[in-house]
Amino acid sequence: MVRNPCNWDAEHVYIEEIEWMFAGGDLGTDYYRKLYEAGEIDGFRLKEDDASGVEFYIYGSDGTGTYDAPARAEAVVRGSVSPYTYHNIWNYGRDSFIGSELTEEQHTATQTPIYNADFRLAYMFGYDRSQMLGFYTPDNPLQWARNTYSPRELAADSNGRDYVEYVYDVISEKEGIPREDVNAMYEDGVDALYNSTLATSHFAAAKATLIAEGLSESDFPIQVEMVTSYNAEKIPFYVAVADKFNSEFGEYMELVLVIPANADEYSLWKSQNKSYDMWDQMGWGPDYQDPKTYLNTYAISGDMISYAGLGEDEVDIQNSVLGDFDVLFQEAADITDSLDLNERMRKFAEAEYQLIFVDAIIYPYFSPRGDDVFISRVKPFSINSVNYGLGKYKYKGMIVLEEAITAEERATLEAELEAERNA
Repeated sequence: MVRNPCNWDAEHVYIEEIEWMFAGGDLGTDYYRKLYEAGEIDGFRLKEDDASGVEFYIYGSDGTGTYDAPARAEAVVRGSVSPYTYHNIWNYGRDSFIGSELTEEQHTATQTPIYNADFRLAYMFGYDRSQMLGFYTPDNPLQWARNTYSPRELAADSNGRDYVEYVYDVISEKEGIPREDVNAMYEDGVDALYNSTLATSHFAAAKATLIAEGLSESDFPIQVEMVTSYNAEKIPFYVAVADKFNSEFGEYMELVLVIPANADEYSLWKSQNKSYDMWDQMGWGPDYQDPKTYLNTYAISGDMISYAGLGEDEVDIQNSVLGDFDVLFQEAADITDSLDLNERMRKFAEAEYQLIFVDAIIYPYFSPRGDDVFISRVKPFSINSVNYGLGKYKYKGMIVLEEAITAEERATLEAELEAERNA
């Protein structure tokens, strides 16, 4: 690709020519590093299992380097957080029961509790996700935990205040938690949701209501089916989650695991037939720079409601489940004047609180995060870093240097940029 001198903003396009290289197949963990060291590409991400690369760039010949202070000055370690939020959802319109070993009576008894907000909240507060997340990050099971649907660095108000801070404002007000404590309690990497006492309280309230509405004592515990992975290494983690949950709350609800034998069975049961009461680890990422990109997914006629068994023809059911949230969502979405951006953020935050902490329509679960090591000749902060759309393919503003910048030089640039923002 060649720079277009007739572009409307050509003065800010500094690269004359770009060559993309095709790379296919299993190339090995050191493939891009070797291309970089041969001068054929301008940067790469060091892979953890590239032993020679890790030794050279991180540990050094004398072994004194660390990930906090790599041996090579051009090795930059920076934290990465996926914009995707994985979450649990309920299936309100289940009509397929393949793979299940439960009776028709048990399935019938499960349908009503799913519509009860106390029952859904009890599940959310009773589910110890650290049992499951240990599969991904065994040394720190909660490292990937997320407590909100929308992530940080997605959107900000007219003063640059992050949208998630608005969510924390609402949590503080509704839950009576001092505002200065909320960030530490609800940030990524901690579990703000697991609370055995709250779970028991909501289960007791749900049971009383459900019996008054027609269920009997013999219908309890309610059997809730979840289709697991077919990965033999992952299944024990599902079992650990279910065992702990059932040992604590088994008089009210039992989490029943439905284990597929292979990928075809998994796809048939879960994606095609929606043969589950609960889908764990459903994921969504942003399409644009606004909280609406997440919250729209569970509004009436939203992007994801079909996975919750709320099809287009189920308008009455959609209203009964999503109605209170949808009202708040629509109020926020209707604020379109840029002068009212702060109010739009606040209204969306109220809707997000309703979605999770009042209606428990979804249960935020996790988002992959960790440290990545980069070696690159691209000048830091000259490249687009948005997590949505085609931003990562834009080269306007990017500057490619003769040599990779050092970590110390990067820190200086970062400090200058921060001072500029705060000026």
